[in-house]
Amino acid sequence: MRKTSDEAKAAKGTLHQTRAKQNGALKDSFIFTEGIPAPYCELNEDQSRLYFMICHKIKQSMPLIEVDTFSLVSLAVWVDIADKAKASLDKFGSIQVYEKTGARAMSPELQVYERATKAIKDIGNQFGLTPKDRVALIGSFTPPQQKVDPLADL
Repeated sequence: MRKTSDEAKAAKGTLHQTRAKQNGALKDSFIFTEGIPAPYCELNEDQSRLYFMICHKIKQSMPLIEVDTFSLVSLAVWVDIADKAKASLDKFGSIQVYEKTGARAMSPELQVYERATKAIKDIGNQFGLTPKDRVALIGSFTPPQQKVDPLADL
């Protein structure tokens, strides 16, 4: 008997991508775990959803192996932190004003958001998340061309 995960039961669907597509039920809420290594540590619900979403997107362009989970977990955690900081920025704004002095300063939420986006970019470089990094990764996978020695025929 095939087991259905809790996420699939909650979505009243299946985690198998083909069946979900056939049913027209392929949505962002589905978490596809086929061919994706499990995270090495416990993640909360948001981080877990982000982990599998990120893995699914990266898996479309490159194979994932077990050792990738260390970087992928960090990436998912930082994306979660960035999402929460962005929600706080939307609610409170990026500038805080001190009541006593009236001085203005960058809000802590903006500082957290900046750190998170920097960490996301740094970790994402390993997986080619920017066009520049993709070119570098593709170059590292292609073997160097053999140079022809013009004097070899002499």
